[in-house]
Amino acid sequence: CSSTTSYQLEVTNCVGINSISSSNSGIKLYPNPNNGVFTIEWNTTAAKTAQVVDITGRVILTSTSSEDKMNINMSSFANGVYYVKLLSETSSEVIKIVKQ
Repeated sequence: CSSTTSYQLEVTNCVGINSISSSNSGIKLYPNPNNGVFTIEWNTTAAKTAQVVDITGRVILTSTSSEDKMNINMSSFANGVYYVKLLSETSSEVIKIVKQ
């Protein structure tokens, strides 16, 4: 008894996190991965808050602004994976970032 099967496997050579992480609501976070300094571009002029959260869920940094760009500096923290919780009057999102 014998049989044969075939399948097509598509491989993408661009794997990992993009340099610009963009959300469904148009918020941009870049560069990602970064060295501890990154920028968040918002598409609203209302008050906004960005919270950087470590892998255990602890909030390690909070920044609030009404500007359309926010620069975050977390260079004093260890390298690793973090989450940025983005809060505004109209949306709430979480974007994963990597500090190298």
